[in-house]
Amino acid sequence: AAGVQGYTFANAAEIMQTYNNWTDKDKSDFKQWMLDVFAKKNLDFLEKHGGQCGDHYWSNWDLVSLSSYLAIGILTEKDDMVNYVVNYFYNGVGNGYIGKLIRGTFTDPLGSGEGIAQNQESGRDQGHAQMSAAVTANLCQIAYTFYQDNKDVARLDFFAANNNAIMKMGEYVALSNATDGVKNDNSDGTWLIDIAKIPFKEYQYCINCTCKDKNHGQDHKMVSDDGRGEVRPGWEIFYTHYAKIKGLTSGYKYAQMLADKMRPEGGAGE
Repeated sequence: AAGVQGYTFANAAEIMQTYNNWTDKDKSDFKQWMLDVFAKKNLDFLEKHGGQCGDHYWSNWDLVSLSSYLAIGILTEKDDMVNYVVNYFYNGVGNGYIGKLIRGTFTDPLGSGEGIAQNQESGRDQGHAQMSAAVTANLCQIAYTFYQDNKDVARLDFFAANNNAIMKMGEYVALSNATDGVKNDNSDGTWLIDIAKIPFKEYQYCINCTCKDKNHGQDHKMVSDDGRGEVRPGWEIFYTHYAKIKGLTSGYKYAQMLADKMRPEGGAGE
């Protein structure tokens, strides 16, 4: 909650800073509230992970905490907070670190020639895999918006990291949930690909780790079928950034399909 609601509140406040009827005192009080209540929780989680090993919590936990800590750092103009998130994204201990968020890179088995990259939660279930992708997009968007005023800091362009690895991750998750239909319930469509044909690198989640509980490990050998096709929001950012902002001509085929399918994009569970 400190992560998900944290970046939502902070982003709204950033937009509202030029509103004349929001007094300077109220702005100051709000920012301090964000630091005292939300940012402290975010940092505590990212530093300690609840006393568990760095791999214990699924990627979305790290990603919402990073999004919140980054958004609050931008709102309160604290460079140390921004730098912390940037460094964590590129070399952190948890699954929000890009090196752990992405578990394998492949070529699209349907022959588009695109690169696709396995999400850390793709073997878990598709609802969480899509959440992981969507929150990654939000984190990247927050960083990229800040990057517009800090063009000398190329590392702020998370979208471009590791040769557009985030775009490839989005494509992997989108392909896993794509049909040739147009309705959200897929009642008029068939899968673009048999799930067993989606390339997957075996992922041993929290097996032989340092966590006290030794019974929570999972061995994922293929993409999960659980929740497949229950398309969730998040694809508009992937498509818009790479196609419209970056002007790329390819690499987002499946994200575009899901963005078209969801538009206008609403809330989770739609």
